[in-house]
Amino acid sequence: MNTKDILLVGAGLVVGYLLTIYLLKKTIDKGAMDSTEPMVNQAKIDKCNAEVDLKLQTVKIANPEALEAFKKQVFEDCMARS
Repeated sequence: MNTKDILLVGAGLVVGYLLTIYLLKKTIDKGAMDSTEPMVNQAKIDKCNAEVDLKLQTVKIANPEALEAFKKQVFEDCMARS
């Protein structure tokens, strides 16, 4: 590699760095980094999963679709209640 190649690589790195900084600032200014989604509460999800497991110990459902519907309903009820 000669001096010209090293200068071209260095210039490319500088331009890439500056372009990245510019685009990040533009994205942040638009508010694209602001989340409108609700935050995930992992502790609440774990608690509801434990409640589903506890309820499954007391029921016996042979139909797989009915079992999934039961689990989904118990989980949704727990999430709405907590």
